[in-house]
Amino acid sequence: MTTNIPTVCKAMTPFPHSVTPDTPIARAHELMSKYGIRHLPIKNDDDEITGMLSHRDLELALVLASRVDISDEVNCEEVCSPDPYVVEMGTPLRDVLDTMAKRHIGSTLVTKEGKLVGIFTTTDACTGFRDLISDIESESELPDIPS
Repeated sequence: MTTNIPTVCKAMTPFPHSVTPDTPIARAHELMSKYGIRHLPIKNDDDEITGMLSHRDLELALVLASRVDISDEVNCEEVCSPDPYVVEMGTPLRDVLDTMAKRHIGSTLVTKEGKLVGIFTTTDACTGFRDLISDIESESELPDIPS
């Protein structure tokens, strides 16, 4: 039996919002709140990925910055994770999930020839798993038999 192994491209969120390294953390917080997202890729002027800002990192930075009233002065580069997990869009989804679980990370940046094209998060994984269960449930339902 041949199975089609899905790639991360099938489950990712395309065209994620991103910020530059010098974006103030207050602006990053506005973006996350406005769009209901929990991860922001950091890209430099050459469109290269330089980091990942998580909601958790941002909240901690905002609390610390607010104590000394410098939240407009701290930028994303100073509080982001500098080495995010990045994969090409053809990477098998199983491999991505395995790495995320082993590294205890909540997101993966997806690229095509080195350019950011998507993001895959634990929310995407949960949505995909829910859909899989729904498909299994609907396949196992027996049709109504007229009496």
